[in-house]
Amino acid sequence: MYRKTYGLRALKLLLYSVLLVIGGLFVPVLFAFIPALFLSEMRIQGVLPISAVFVGACALIGFLTDPILGLSLLTVMGPLILILDYCMRTDRSVETTMAVGTVLFLVSLGLILYQTGTLQAIESGAFVENINEIQGEIVQKAALADVEKSRIALTLKTAVSRAVTLLPAFALLSGLGIVYISYRISGRNMRISGEEVICPEPFFLMHLPRSLVFLSLGLLATTAAMNYFFSLGIEPYLLNGLVVLVTLLAFQGMSIVNYYLLRFFPSPFVRGMLMLFILVVPVGQMGLAALGLLDQFIDVRGIEGV
Repeated sequence: MYRKTYGLRALKLLLYSVLLVIGGLFVPVLFAFIPALFLSEMRIQGVLPISAVFVGACALIGFLTDPILGLSLLTVMGPLILILDYCMRTDRSVETTMAVGTVLFLVSLGLILYQTGTLQAIESGAFVENINEIQGEIVQKAALADVEKSRIALTLKTAVSRAVTLLPAFALLSGLGIVYISYRISGRNMRISGEEVICPEPFFLMHLPRSLVFLSLGLLATTAAMNYFFSLGIEPYLLNGLVVLVTLLAFQGMSIVNYYLLRFFPSPFVRGMLMLFILVVPVGQMGLAALGLLDQFIDVRGIEGV
């Protein structure tokens, strides 16, 4: 825990983290890479010095942007960094680390949403009403016919309502993504530096636990049948569960496609463009999910002659 502190490295870490957060305000996916920065350095300089740098970075971010943003980063990312570091130091399994990290992320996120009043606004409907009012004002100012304005306003209202309904699924998927990215990048960096550490496989080898997928399918099917026959009124929960499962299967399908693209296209740019094309095709997402589900029954990557 107590190791030599390298001032220049700590200063660079502070600078990189601040720049990453500022970039994340425009490209939110960059937030997912913040924990990996500090996890890698904790193995070199120790937990306490890097924890102090993280607190300082949150304070600086709060000063430069918004105090709520700094507090949110401290509340959500701080515990996640510490628990991932602990799990990696104690050689916990990948499944255990992913589960614990995701649960802690969700608890921390729920806490900050509650503290800021966002959770109460969502539950009361005020959050949706405010968004609809802002969108309505923008649409009314547009140079469009009244019929077109009404159609666009209704479409936006429906989209906002569906997005709020799917917030739990989005939060869970975000937690899984942030934990995986942080866990994978920091573990890879530690292995490069010569340390033995347990971490997830590369994305092109990703495989969801078969038991978890089958359990989720059985649970969703049973719950849907009960809701159909007994009118339990749990459609939002079923929808969130279905979105999470289909999205995870789609990511597994993406990993399979990436596995084969690596054979023929060494350029990351070309692979990225091909993957983007698959995603924007109307049936592309469902095709990836179907491929991920098929991989649960047969090892698609191991098929000879492919």
